[in-house]
Amino acid sequence: MNFFGILSVLGALTFASPAVAQTTLVDRNFGHMQFTWSSNGGTIVRWRAVIVDGNIAICGATAYRGGNIYNQLTRKALRDMSIKRNGSTFMRDISFFASRGSRAHAARLEGERATCRVTQTPGTPADLASFSIVSEGRRYRLD
Repeated sequence: MNFFGILSVLGALTFASPAVAQTTLVDRNFGHMQFTWSSNGGTIVRWRAVIVDGNIAICGATAYRGGNIYNQLTRKALRDMSIKRNGSTFMRDISFFASRGSRAHAARLEGERATCRVTQTPGTPADLASFSIVSEGRRYRLD
């Protein structure tokens, strides 16, 4: 059986946030986007840029519904996504985002742990206003 998913996601988010550790809890300050793989499967992505020890970090979590096959599709898509800052690629491959199942999907990831990747790019809270997640709109297939 073949499963196809077409993903086309653009998001622009603005955040002012305190420093966090390598993980943090998803709260209302996290941006939100979602995509649907089929009538049975979909994914929510929550993320934000923060400052950790003076450097910019990207934190995120995903939750899927509809079975593990949709988690696999989501992981493939996240590997192809990038974070842009002021129109330039800041980070490629956001598959490090924490992955959660259907229970977290129903709660829109509120209170779930997000994984953060700290970069070597210095920043201040004012620098966090110009980030977006970008997808190439590729087609994904699992056999």
